[in-house]
Amino acid sequence: MSVSTGAVPVATITGKLSAIEQSKRSAAYTAVDKHILPEHKSLIHRFSGFTVPYVVERIVAQGRELNKDRVFIPTGFQSKELIVMSNLNLGDVDQFPTIDVTIDGADEVDLDLNCIKGGGACHLREKVLAEAAKTCVHNHI
Repeated sequence: MSVSTGAVPVATITGKLSAIEQSKRSAAYTAVDKHILPEHKSLIHRFSGFTVPYVVERIVAQGRELNKDRVFIPTGFQSKELIVMSNLNLGDVDQFPTIDVTIDGADEVDLDLNCIKGGGACHLREKVLAEAAKTCVHNHI
């Protein structure tokens, strides 16, 4: 399955990923593989930005059986669309005040693991949901 953000295609017309896109996909896949475990039922990803399609792609690849009882909480319109288009269960933070895991990206990370975040429209909601998460994973490429 290949998902597009609408504005930025995941793969080039030839179907091959650039080195940067391969890095984004690798970071997203690693975050999902290491941190979204079978016992996790309420999940969130920052679901805005360029790695979103890869996270959704990897979650969907985990299989319908594993995802059937999971609830995915979006931080914005793009993420909501991807959740619905991928036939994943859509939820809201009001229903799940405690979230099992959130995966978020950072524009930059220093040696002390301080993250510099973009100032996008979803930033406040991302912070609120990260605070509700038992586990918060930040990925950076």
